[in-house]
Amino acid sequence: MKITGVFKDYNNLRLAYGIGPADKVDEKFDAFLHKISSKNCILGNYTPTSKTFDTTLLVEDPARPGSGIIVHQYLDGHSRGFGDNMGINKLDLITQVDTDKYIYCTSCGFIVSKDTRYDSEPRFNYGDIYANTIAVHPANPTTITGVTIPLLTADVNHRMYCPKERTPKIFAEVGTSFLP
Repeated sequence: MKITGVFKDYNNLRLAYGIGPADKVDEKFDAFLHKISSKNCILGNYTPTSKTFDTTLLVEDPARPGSGIIVHQYLDGHSRGFGDNMGINKLDLITQVDTDKYIYCTSCGFIVSKDTRYDSEPRFNYGDIYANTIAVHPANPTTITGVTIPLLTADVNHRMYCPKERTPKIFAEVGTSFLP
């Protein structure tokens, strides 16, 4: 899964933070806003439940200007404090790759790939449980032992066991978390 974005321009970033055009702002925070405005970034440690991420900028390699080689620029100092746990409302554009292959617990934010083996029943993966395809799955215990495991199947709301909370919770695809 890869999620990237483009920050809003300087004036719209100020508005996203609730800072008006005539409002005074701390000079370190203002320098941070200038640093990230209209820049490409990676949404690191994205949390779908709170819609926040840690900022890593995508910039042209400063050691080879004009080469077109893009590198990660990690924030440091005060910028790191401002750039961590940033809301997606600061972005102008979000690009998602393979977010439909990951699901998350809508209660705690636990994220897992649909291809990851399901902890409680390793013959299946999280995608099998999420899509409720256990009955027709080739590894269905009914075909082997004649016994069905009804607790494995997710209900219509994609409720399934969350290993982080240790109770059944509702899961959703990560890509749907960007919808309003």
